[in-house]
Amino acid sequence: MIFFIGVIATVVVIVDRYTSVNIAISPTLTSVTGFIVALSITFRNQTAYERWSEGRKMWNQLQLVVRNMGRIIWLQVLPLFSS
Repeated sequence: MIFFIGVIATVVVIVDRYTSVNIAISPTLTSVTGFIVALSITFRNQTAYERWSEGRKMWNQLQLVVRNMGRIIWLQVLPLFSS
């Protein structure tokens, strides 16, 4: 895949330099594309953090429930040997 992208980039540079074809991209298009990419990366990062935070909350809740259940069982079970 990287080799294929390198070949395409090389062809574009050769066509731009050695022919009369103009392959220029306007600065406005580059700015808008960069802004859209930045927003999408930010949104994905925020979504991933929300999922991680929610999983952490659920894990803490599970630990609390298991700890309380162990405490209840420990207090309710009679010892095997009563002295």
